Amino acid sequence: MEAEGDRWVRLVTYDDVIARMREGVALAGSQRAYAWATGLHEGDLGQVLRDRKLPSERMCNLVGIERHLVVMGEPYSPVWELDLSGASVLDADLHALRQRIARLSAAKRARAAAEPPS
Repeated sequence: MEAEGDRWVRLVTYDDVIARMREGVALAGSQRAYAWATGLHEGDLGQVLRDRKLPSERMCNLVGIERHLVVMGEPYSPVWELDLSGASVLDADLHALRQRIARLSAAKRARAAAEPPS
């Protein structure tokens, strides 16, 4: 369990989502009844319960689970060198690229305006 603000967060897997969905199906009496009650597509529900498809974010939310991305393996290392002033080198490169495109576009428009019509 991990603390998030004032509440504890338990990490779960898709198996936990599917187990909760199966509990819901059991309470509803059938997959069709559960799908109808929750607004899920019956075919999608069946695919998830047969392990042919992963639960969607909406399915996770229906059983009280939020989906988050987690970095696994090596510690995070940025692809671009970070500038400590808050902007990354990528931001500066992107700005320079935008300026270059604007200059090239302006030069192209100037050439097109200078050419006599054919």
